Amino acid sequence: MVERRRSIAPTFRDRHLERRLASDGFVVLPQLATGHLADLLRVHEHHVRALRREQPAPTTEEERLGAEWEARQHWTGRMGPGARWRNGVDELTLAEKHELFEQLSPACTDLADRLFVDHRLLVLSLLDKRQGADGVLPLHHDPTFVPEEGHRSVTLWIALDDIDARTDNGPLHVLPGSHLVAEDLRGTRIEPGYVSGIQELWSRTLSVGVRAGDAVVWDSRLLHGSSPNRSGCPRRAVVAVAIPGDARLVHAVAGEDGHVQVVPVDDSFYRWSSFRTIRDDPPADRDSTSVPRRDPPDARAYLAAADRRRRRLALRAHLATSRWRGRRISRRVATHAPAGRRP
Repeated sequence: MVERRRSIAPTFRDRHLERRLASDGFVVLPQLATGHLADLLRVHEHHVRALRREQPAPTTEEERLGAEWEARQHWTGRMGPGARWRNGVDELTLAEKHELFEQLSPACTDLADRLFVDHRLLVLSLLDKRQGADGVLPLHHDPTFVPEEGHRSVTLWIALDDIDARTDNGPLHVLPGSHLVAEDLRGTRIEPGYVSGIQELWSRTLSVGVRAGDAVVWDSRLLHGSSPNRSGCPRRAVVAVAIPGDARLVHAVAGEDGHVQVVPVDDSFYRWSSFRTIRDDPPADRDSTSVPRRDPPDARAYLAAADRRRRRLALRAHLATSRWRGRRISRRVATHAPAGRRP
C-alpha cells in the first residue's frame, strides 16, 4: 500500500511538534504534566477500587472458549486486552465516569490548551495495569473518531509512574510511521488486516520510556500497545482523546457485503459509553452512510512504512553529520589559510 500524504488541519501549536507528529505518528513531551502530577495521582487513588473490580465471567460458551484461547497465546499474539489492564471507560459506572471527567478536566484542559490548536476533549480516563502476564494491551489503532480526509484525532497519554523497559512495568510500544498507511476505517467489528503478522509487528515496535509527569501524544491511526507489567507495582496513566473543535464525530461499524456503516454520533456517545458495550451493542442511525471497505493494510505494509521511516532518519542523520563535518573543515581551512588569502 502506498503512503498517502493529505492536507490535515494542524494539531500542535508548535510547528516542530506538528512535523514530528506528521512524520512519526507520535511525540514524547518530557515533564509536560509535572505540575499536575499530584492532583492526577489523587484522582487515580480515589477511583482505584472501581478500576480493579472483578470482571464478570464469560456468559456464553463462545465467550468462554474465546477467553481460554486468548489466555493460551503468547502475549505478542493476543488480540484482546489482558484482564489486568483496565480502562476507566470500561470499568466505572456512569455516575463514576461523570465524577472522573470533572476531576480530570482541569489538568487535561490546561495541557491541551497549551499544546493544541482549536480542539475539544472527547474522552478522559484512567489506565491501570497491575502486575502479571495478563496485563498486555495488544497492538491496535484507536477508532476512527472523525472523518480523516481533513482532520486528525489524537490521544494525550500522561504517565503517573516511571514506565520503561528497565523497570519492565508494561511500557508503551509504538510502530513509528504506521499511521501513514492506516487508510481504512476503524471501529466496531472491523477486523484489521495485520492480525496474521502481529507478532512480527511487535518485534519492530519502539518501546517508549517515560518518567512520571511525561506525556505522549499520538495520532489515532498509529499502531500502539503495551507489554505486560512484570514489576512488583501497578503501572498508572491518564488518557485523553482530543479532536478538532469543528470536526463532526462518527463511529464505524462493519456492515454486510464488505461495506462499513459510518454512523454520526455526539460527544456523549464516546464520553459515557463503554468500549466493551459498544462492541456488543453498536450504534445504528438512519442517517448513517454505507461505504465500501478499502482493503485493509496487512503486516507487510506496516513493516514497509517502518522501514521507510528508518531510512529517512538515517538519511537525515547522514546529512546532518555531513553538514557538521563540512563546517568544521571550512573553519579549519579558514584558520590555516595565509593571512593575505583569508576571506
